[in-house]
Amino acid sequence: SRRAQVREAIRHAWSGYMKYGRLGDDLKPVSRGVDNWMNARLTLFDSLDTLYLSGCQDLFHEAAQQVLAGGVPGDAIFPSKVFEYHIRIVGGLLSVHSLTGDARFLDLASRAADNVLEAMQNPSGLPYMHFRFVDRKRRPVTWLVSRTMDFIRASYDSAIWRNSLVGIGSMGPELRYLTRETGARRYEEAADRVLAEIHAAWKKLGGRNSSKPLPLWWDTPPRLSRSYRPLFNQLEGSEATLGSGGDSFFEYLLKEQLLQSSSRSQLVDMYEWLTSRLLDGHANQLIRRVHGVDFLVNRRCDYEHLTCFVPGMLALGASQLKGNRSSQLSLARRLMESCIYLYQASPTGLAPDTGSVCGDQFTANSPEYLLRPETVESLFILFRVTKDGRYREIAWEIFRSIEKYCKVESGGYSGLVNVNDVNGSKNDNMPSYFIAETLKYLYLIFDDAAVSLDDFVFTTEAHPLARYNRCDRQGVSRYHSECVSSSIDLFLLSPENLMLLLLLLTCLHRCRCVSLAWLKRALVQRIRSFLKRRRLGRHHMV
Repeated sequence: SRRAQVREAIRHAWSGYMKYGRLGDDLKPVSRGVDNWMNARLTLFDSLDTLYLSGCQDLFHEAAQQVLAGGVPGDAIFPSKVFEYHIRIVGGLLSVHSLTGDARFLDLASRAADNVLEAMQNPSGLPYMHFRFVDRKRRPVTWLVSRTMDFIRASYDSAIWRNSLVGIGSMGPELRYLTRETGARRYEEAADRVLAEIHAAWKKLGGRNSSKPLPLWWDTPPRLSRSYRPLFNQLEGSEATLGSGGDSFFEYLLKEQLLQSSSRSQLVDMYEWLTSRLLDGHANQLIRRVHGVDFLVNRRCDYEHLTCFVPGMLALGASQLKGNRSSQLSLARRLMESCIYLYQASPTGLAPDTGSVCGDQFTANSPEYLLRPETVESLFILFRVTKDGRYREIAWEIFRSIEKYCKVESGGYSGLVNVNDVNGSKNDNMPSYFIAETLKYLYLIFDDAAVSLDDFVFTTEAHPLARYNRCDRQGVSRYHSECVSSSIDLFLLSPENLMLLLLLLTCLHRCRCVSLAWLKRALVQRIRSFLKRRRLGRHHMV
């Protein structure tokens, strides 16, 4: 079957990584080496849920043991990109917890997220772009050295204190999930601070009536600063787009809403503003019609493959949010056609990474194919929302092109230097997102029963997180061996609540009312069961 063939591709990609990647970040499949640009074992963490969902249980067990043995990545010498660390490592761990219920992965995710929170300790509350992740409690001397290195670098490189809109605004779903599952408020509070900062800047630009884009660059001043000004007040010509530098933030305006039972009004306001601007795309030059299809571009007429997530975002919002959003679904289908067109118009059947849409022609500025997931992501969502089999067929053609032109026989897959050259060379790079996103979406589009969009929301790195508490969902037994979080369990996660419950038990014990004896027994049994799971959660085998 098609699903089985995609599963074999996942196995082939993973075998190349394990054989030649040496548990590094990204595999270099042609030269059989590794690109350790983050020193964080990215592909290992990023691939876990794909291996699990695709039924590669032997590979999943192998990868899970490597993750649990190695712990949370952190390097005092080399600074990591905070955004990438968060979406790949924190998101990957949370997804495994969401799918399996294994508390060890939630514990690791909490520790990794605490590293991220450390990178947000500054006057603005916004995360730094780069940071040296060191456990302050376990390695205090190393932590102090790493912080000193950051301040020394900042003395001659002021750009270290700025970050992009994506870098500051793409952490909400993972942080909010952590608060829901652990009861620790610090994660959601950090997400709220960032959201409030961005929303305040958006309001200053005019809010829902604004025709101005959000700024691309934001100030993240050092911890010792007494005051700061948002850097966008000092820069000109730097605007965030739906492509590089802005994509994940705009995507999360919707997905944070879906992950919460009661959406923040700031998210609703900014998402409605975004969709209204897209619906008026021809008027404000965000959409240009070329070759009979509508391209989503920036104000300089530039197109990026990254923007092909937008059709899926609009379709997801149209199907999950309240109200009549048929116009948004219609726009999603129209924008999907331009992404499809670039694949079908290419001799290799694969799309270029960037281009220019000026006049009546599309010109590829960068003809590379980087194994990106955005088009297959939108095909997956549109197929799930509309049930139109054409989207599934197009996804299959893309997969066949990947197999034909990108597969490296010794293991792994590589991007292409030029999609217009059927005999062209490979770029010798298999990013971690290829297994995490591209192959995952290609697998799921052929598995109708897997990961309902009503029950899960996919992060920007394609890591599915349960939208609701585990016991509040239906039809997910395929992914959960047991329901480990009841409403009482969540209540007990807070130490203050546990003390209150123990006080209640004391009162019940002193009470001679026979009719309340059943409540006492039930509470005692629940507390014992909960504490036993918490003790054993870190020790049971995957």
